[in-house]
Amino acid sequence: MKTVVLLIGLTLFFLAMSCSPVSVKPGYCLAKENEEIESSLRQDIHALNYNIIDVMQKGNPDEFLGYFASGLSDEQGLRKQIINNFPETAGLMAEKEFEQYQDYHCVCGGGGNLPCIILPKTDYDFQISIQRVNDEIFLSLLDTRELNQLLLSIIYVKQDDNWKVYQVHVGSFKIAEKNAVQWYEEAFPYYSQGYLIPAIFRLQMANSCLNPAPFLKYQKEGEIVALTEKVKIEAKGKYSFPIQLSDIESNPVIYNIKPQFVQQDIIPVVWYITSIKLEDVNSLKGEANLMSPIVQQMFPGITEGTKYIVFKAFSEPPTDPNKIYTSYGTVVEVN
Repeated sequence: MKTVVLLIGLTLFFLAMSCSPVSVKPGYCLAKENEEIESSLRQDIHALNYNIIDVMQKGNPDEFLGYFASGLSDEQGLRKQIINNFPETAGLMAEKEFEQYQDYHCVCGGGGNLPCIILPKTDYDFQISIQRVNDEIFLSLLDTRELNQLLLSIIYVKQDDNWKVYQVHVGSFKIAEKNAVQWYEEAFPYYSQGYLIPAIFRLQMANSCLNPAPFLKYQKEGEIVALTEKVKIEAKGKYSFPIQLSDIESNPVIYNIKPQFVQQDIIPVVWYITSIKLEDVNSLKGEANLMSPIVQQMFPGITEGTKYIVFKAFSEPPTDPNKIYTSYGTVVEVN
């Protein structure tokens, strides 16, 4: 799922705040996180978060635009950008329940334009780098606490003793309750054993939730991207689709192999072209059972972490993304 950038600009959303002044050396930034932040400030920001979520989930861009300061709504096509992105964002957030995940408060000294950078404590935390557009910035992260989690990132800036929204981003955070680094850590041992298919599946998961917002980055992002490219090159050199299985009388042709989740397990799905009529279910089942040992030998480790392979039969290559193709799936249990 790609990250959806809802807005880049200043949004009018006022909240009078009073907090102790912080002295910071000019050009430098001081960052606090979670419990280090003054509790009253966090409470006020959290209240703002849920007001914003409520407005976004209503799916009315005009109402959302009402939070913008006058004079900024039309600047550099911002209104058009928000209206264009709003349906997709509203669709992602519809009927989702968000909970607080992390908070970061950054106070910068006068002068300088260095970003506010917050380093991760573990490999599973983000390195945060926020453009310094104001001397006081607050980043609030919320997630959906479900099997496949979204991350909502809201950046506030302090202006005239009020908090206003600067950016809002929605992106994929976890798949099957695992973040990008966890998927990478599963993929690497498979690759080391020469099991390219299970490694590819897990790297696909890692990359799909690698960047929930442009200012959030894992320390291992470079490693993830590098291994992904390496595995792609090796797989392309080793496997050239389509692959015809001429040892089987019906001459099935493997067109692709894709991952499918069943609960939290990844099951390989072999897309193939068959000469058997799709209505002939018994013959298709027999064909799938003949294909299973050949596929397991051809793609080492394909059944690692699962007991099943799904064979999805088509009568023609499913090449047109705008066309709905008829298919028949057979689940084969492996030893």
